[in-house]
Amino acid sequence: MKISQVIFGLIAIAVLASDNKLVEAQRRPPGVFSLGEMGCRQVEGRQYSPMNQDVSIGFEIYRAVGVFGNDYHWGFSKEQPSRKTACRLASNGEKPKFKTLTLAVGLDDSNIFSNGALLRLSIYKDGEPAKYVDISKGQKFLIPIDVKNTRSIGLELKCLRNVQQGMNADDACPPVYFFEDVLE
Repeated sequence: MKISQVIFGLIAIAVLASDNKLVEAQRRPPGVFSLGEMGCRQVEGRQYSPMNQDVSIGFEIYRAVGVFGNDYHWGFSKEQPSRKTACRLASNGEKPKFKTLTLAVGLDDSNIFSNGALLRLSIYKDGEPAKYVDISKGQKFLIPIDVKNTRSIGLELKCLRNVQQGMNADDACPPVYFFEDVLE
């Protein structure tokens, strides 16, 4: 009887210790947030969606923290060539508290819609154009953005070039994966 209690106790300790390590791995320094925590809303097409999944970008594996375009591997068609989302950084009456937004983006190598596609990711600060990058398969971009005194960030994804995948398939562009979306 006592042996089973000891074994049960050891198992419980092991489970608690592994859970604690998982919690520790997810902690960020004070004042550091993710864009996915900011309440992004759909404007046109799908909104920016937080995720936690490995993707291959330029033959390297990255942990994707967000996806924008459509969810995961689904492409979006030429009939609706753009996606727009807006993310709140500060509420009405609240003073903006962030100084920088750092985005790292790319297309998943394994997505069939990535072959030959060209997408433009545009970033807006309080509705005004701030930066853009044109992304194709195998490219990774690190995009630092000064967000001092910025209340909202807008993301727009346009399908500039797509490739027809088959006789009955729509022309499509892949979603863009974010492997960094850090607000400080």
